[in-house]
Amino acid sequence: MQLNRLPASEQIFEDIVQKIRTRKILPGEKLVIKKLEEEYQVSSTPVRDALSQLKSFGFIEAKCSSTATVIQMSPAERRDVVELNKELTDMSFRLIMKNHRIEQVREKMRPLYQKQMELRDAAFSERIAAYIEFVNIPGQNTGNSYYSTMIGTLLGKSIVAFGDYSEVYDPDLALENSRQMMEALDQEDWERFGELRHYMMDCFSELLEREEREEK
Repeated sequence: MQLNRLPASEQIFEDIVQKIRTRKILPGEKLVIKKLEEEYQVSSTPVRDALSQLKSFGFIEAKCSSTATVIQMSPAERRDVVELNKELTDMSFRLIMKNHRIEQVREKMRPLYQKQMELRDAAFSERIAAYIEFVNIPGQNTGNSYYSTMIGTLLGKSIVAFGDYSEVYDPDLALENSRQMMEALDQEDWERFGELRHYMMDCFSELLEREEREEK
């Protein structure tokens, strides 16, 4: 693959994340530095930088200097990811209120809700990407850098656990969730807003429960 933009490490990172998201690279699969150098036609430095970033976001583990492995997660570990994300979702709202950033959050979420409305007839991937961008706004605007670091470490594990979310979300229900969240914000119904923000994690929980039933 020929890289066309800088920095090369960032593009390699994004490409590998997309391949993990779409299951072109599977949990447990090895990433060999030498092969990645050949694939992306770069030296080892940007490859190692990309792998370092993947590790910091929880996508991979590296036990030697020449290879890394995409993490594998047990059902219990996938549940842990969901529960921890729920706790961090609640924490973000407490930080937003403490740091008086609710209006900033509201104004950033509003255009992203409109974006979802405009994408109602678009492909699944576009609609879900817009929804995820929307629901991530509160967590990105807590005013607390340590919170952002904690969320970052869960990003990779969430994607490895649930792929491209095609089995998790109904785009129409996600859009309705977004509408209700904006309504709760405008009405300053903070309890309702918090409940609605759990929709994403509730979808993950339902998927895990469905998989458990199918295995029995």
